[in-house]
Amino acid sequence: MALARAHRAQSARTLIESTDLSFAQIALGAGFGSVRQFNDTIRDVYARTPTELRRRAQGGRSAGRSGTITLRLAARGPFDGAGLIGFLGARAVAGVEEIEGETYRR
Repeated sequence: MALARAHRAQSARTLIESTDLSFAQIALGAGFGSVRQFNDTIRDVYARTPTELRRRAQGGRSAGRSGTITLRLAARGPFDGAGLIGFLGARAVAGVEEIEGETYRR
């Protein structure tokens, strides 16, 4: 059940971030039984509403640099993001990788 729920959530997130479909159409397309179930699952899995996910994706596209790919990965808590950035920063290859605030670039 958890695997099916995670798969539906990932499918929905992909549609939210890459299309302009309505949330009702996305809920149906991703296999949710209702829009309410869709909203609750997205909020539980990503700690954001579908609207917030779409807004962040649109902001990322307009703020991104040409030739870049922006990845956002799902993670479950406890997650030490600051520790991961510190780990990557300590091993960054000059001219290839950079750390800027909470952003890692390669």
